[in-house]
Amino acid sequence: MKIINNNECYVQRDDIEYLVDNNRDVPNELFLELNMSILDDHDFIRIKNPVAKRYILQSDIPSFDELNSMSLNRLEDFIFKIKISIFDSDDELTSKELEEINEIIRERRNREYILNQLKEIVAFKKRMSKLEYPNIPNPNIPSISNGICNASPSLNYDKVVVYNLNGSEINSKEDLEFCEVAYKLLMHDYMDTESLSINTFMDGKYLVVENLTYKRLRRKFYDKSRY
Repeated sequence: MKIINNNECYVQRDDIEYLVDNNRDVPNELFLELNMSILDDHDFIRIKNPVAKRYILQSDIPSFDELNSMSLNRLEDFIFKIKISIFDSDDELTSKELEEINEIIRERRNREYILNQLKEIVAFKKRMSKLEYPNIPNPNIPSISNGICNASPSLNYDKVVVYNLNGSEINSKEDLEFCEVAYKLLMHDYMDTESLSINTFMDGKYLVVENLTYKRLRRKFYDKSRY
């Protein structure tokens, strides 16, 4: 998937490999971006080169916003239909169903690719994704503000991103107090406030706020959900 946020472009490594395997017009600038990120173990690469960014934006790589705007029922329905189209004859599908599939995959030659993309966004919506997303605001969850700073849940479940509305650096005592309050308000459904252990670090233009006990609590939550 490609993620567009505040004029910044992120794309999964697998997407670039898909483009390389299926297109002949991949610019050298995109290869350079991929090579420069070899030592970066993040699942998403930030594309900075203007030529590479324009190519990604104009490509058929699915958009995070586009897929995330679909309901779980619609996503799972598409997954079911694409699985049929992969493993069974297209004769098993009605012409309307084939038209729906072709619309979402836009005549891609690799249906497994879009199937994996759909499975990932379903996992993301269910808070079960194993990918590390960019630490940028989640566009589907309202942010909160104190008139000076804005705070929003990150695309990563366990983190909140905070930034000053005037663009200045967050470092005052009042700003940091807002960060902790904002984390409690935005993450109250997924945390034990008595076990709150706040840590902050800068990631690009955002101050990222995380709870060091979150991963332990999340594992406990998922263990319970198995029964």
